Amino acid sequence: MNTKVLQFCFILVFLFSACEEKVPPVAERIQKVYTAKTVTHDGVTVYTSGASGNIVPEYSTYRLDMSVAGKVTLKDVTSETFTGSFTATDNLLTLSGLSPQPTGSGGTLTFEITSLSEDGKTLVLTATRVSPKTGNTVNVYTLIAN
Repeated sequence: MNTKVLQFCFILVFLFSACEEKVPPVAERIQKVYTAKTVTHDGVTVYTSGASGNIVPEYSTYRLDMSVAGKVTLKDVTSETFTGSFTATDNLLTLSGLSPQPTGSGGTLTFEITSLSEDGKTLVLTATRVSPKTGNTVNVYTLIAN
């Protein structure tokens, strides 16, 4: 009788583990168009979507479009638009082959993926180097998918 109970438990464990929902890889979850929800420069919040009195209101037009696998279009804080490709790992997003080349980038921008919701609708990116366009600050972008 104990053997049958163990077999039944084993079958239940097997069935529940087989039914476990798999989370898609990061590169799939970020295939969206993002806009800025909040942006910080060296820890100072300079933009919050919908707020009045933003220090840098130009982030209202910031847009990161990765809706096509491997392709990216970035509209930055100065409203310049860059196109290229992107790759993503669990903790790193790289935009490369950007044309025209963003100031001082050599055509590549790299971000640490600080957090990403399971559905990919909220993405937090931390720049891996300072931005000359924002006074050599390290910027953190909290982005939301449209």
